[in-house]
Amino acid sequence: MARPRSKPFLTREQEQALAIRWRDHRDEAALHQIVEAHRPLVLTIAKKFARSPVPSEDLIQEGNVGLMIAAKKFEPERGLRFSTYAQWWVRHEITEAVIRGTTAVKPPLTNKTRAQFFRGHRIVKETSMEAPSRTADGEGQAYANILPDTAPLPDAIAEASIDGERLSAKLAGAVGKLKGREKVIIEARWLSEEGSTLETLAGLLGISKERVRQIEHVAFGRLRSVMSGTAPTQRRRTAVSA
Repeated sequence: MARPRSKPFLTREQEQALAIRWRDHRDEAALHQIVEAHRPLVLTIAKKFARSPVPSEDLIQEGNVGLMIAAKKFEPERGLRFSTYAQWWVRHEITEAVIRGTTAVKPPLTNKTRAQFFRGHRIVKETSMEAPSRTADGEGQAYANILPDTAPLPDAIAEASIDGERLSAKLAGAVGKLKGREKVIIEARWLSEEGSTLETLAGLLGISKERVRQIEHVAFGRLRSVMSGTAPTQRRRTAVSA
């Protein structure tokens, strides 16, 4: 994966001025400047998902989609830094891509803002509904210092969080429908604190690493089917015994 280019982030005042130019005058140049200044944010977040089956180029592309959405929706008068707001949308699009295997599930958030990020991420317990979740500055490093824990969650993020919350229940239900070794592998590889290796699970289950990989692949098919609302094929239903 390409390394982030060294680009200075905008100052708060610059962000606000550019965002206002876009919002009030649909100034494409201002929008472009905001997006370009934050490309490194996309690369940094995408690197966290480097172990996913989705090619790094696709992860970056999806992250750029999230960055553009954030730039168009950003409301400067709320006092939130753009990078704080944008990181949610970038993770949103990348996580969708990882779950679907191509392009798209939302970062599931509960009322306690517990976000599940697949591939290289574990279940991350967030602070509360009153504070944003995490930065992209280092794995597992909370950005609680960006806003005080008692600060109200900005409406723009709150709306997105509620949407993600609905997906959280759906994702939990999808994982719950996995059977036997499928569920063990998905939980150990994707949802555990450390993330088990194929070799570790092969030894635990008494099967080869390739078999673990195959079961994981089938489990992903089931998850994608549930999340997309389509029925799994008969081949997938019978491919792996519980």
